[in-house]
Amino acid sequence: MVYNKQVDFLLHAFHNVHSMSYVDPSYSLVRLALPQALQRPGLLHAFAACGAAILSRTDPRWESTSLAHHIQATRSIATALDDLGGDQMMSNDDEWFLASINLLHIFETLRNHPKGRPNTLHLAAAHQIYGGRASAGSIQPMTILRRRVLGEFIFQLAIASTFHPSFFETEHSFLYVHNLLEKVGVNQRERRKSETINQETKICSVDQYLEMFENPVFDWIFRLSYLRTRVPLTGQYLTEAVAILAYMRNWRPLTSLAATHLPREMIAMAEIHRIAGLIFAHKILDPSLKPRDLAIQSYVRQGTALLNTFPKSKLKDTSVMIWPIFFLGLAAITTDERGSCQRPLQYLSSVCGIGCTRGILALLDHAWAPQSTSSGSNEGLALDVLFRDDLLSQIIF
Repeated sequence: MVYNKQVDFLLHAFHNVHSMSYVDPSYSLVRLALPQALQRPGLLHAFAACGAAILSRTDPRWESTSLAHHIQATRSIATALDDLGGDQMMSNDDEWFLASINLLHIFETLRNHPKGRPNTLHLAAAHQIYGGRASAGSIQPMTILRRRVLGEFIFQLAIASTFHPSFFETEHSFLYVHNLLEKVGVNQRERRKSETINQETKICSVDQYLEMFENPVFDWIFRLSYLRTRVPLTGQYLTEAVAILAYMRNWRPLTSLAATHLPREMIAMAEIHRIAGLIFAHKILDPSLKPRDLAIQSYVRQGTALLNTFPKSKLKDTSVMIWPIFFLGLAAITTDERGSCQRPLQYLSSVCGIGCTRGILALLDHAWAPQSTSSGSNEGLALDVLFRDDLLSQIIF
């Protein structure tokens, strides 16, 4: 594949949507992976497919370009799978491969339409590969790009697991994310020991960004998604849910992430996931819980207050908050609260071209619509959507 002006344009389109305004551009996925993409056509095609998918939201002429690059990326990855084989897949020369699979999943989230059937095949493939590597103790060396790719996979898997319980069909699936985070932590501690004092400041600045996707909130979200499939909870499942609720109540980004010098948007990202996780945990522990519960109302007020701190110029940064925005929306009661949730989702759909937000908006509308019940209640499904696999399975993150 030739790196020409069109490919450069497509990579910039993806970078502009995927990167956060508060992150040094040198840490973006495009910048970190570009040297390998120039050597690995599959990775370059995957980037180009995502960029064209974003552009096709406002200009349908990019649709065929997007699909063409997607086909080429998929073929390259399939060939790599055949060439590498099981044992060789554990080699250190696979960052491009893992990054490509992540990008193919992102491609699906960008193109997703409410009437389409979500394709989780790529995320499922990454789930299998990372799981094998973690159990073999072979996720190393932990380069910045590898941490970036692994952190993004952990993030994608955690939030997708709420909607697609098929990710829990493997052995020891309950601790899957926990085990990956342990591998990252152990590798990173060893790496820090080997760094010189002169490099310490640079490493810390990189770590501050990457640790936002390596914090325990995503492990808790993944575990809660597993526990959702075991409701009503009893025995060890009940004990685990109560423990997670306690952990999340006590966990604070500012103290837990040593984040005193981090941008407020990064702190808000971690905090809003924690708040949504608390709503999730309460609902799992008490399936009859309604949005009018005082604790739920308090969480919604906290979460929407955080969302309202993002001006229009910063709404792109909420692309990493779609999962918690969905939970806040399900629990929102007032017009203002619901509007606070719709505002970033509508922006991400219309301006950024992130297709999965259209499905989220449609599901929220459905959850808010009055439903006639045998008891005479006219309330919407609201948080009860969390137990409707037929509705959740229509969503892809």
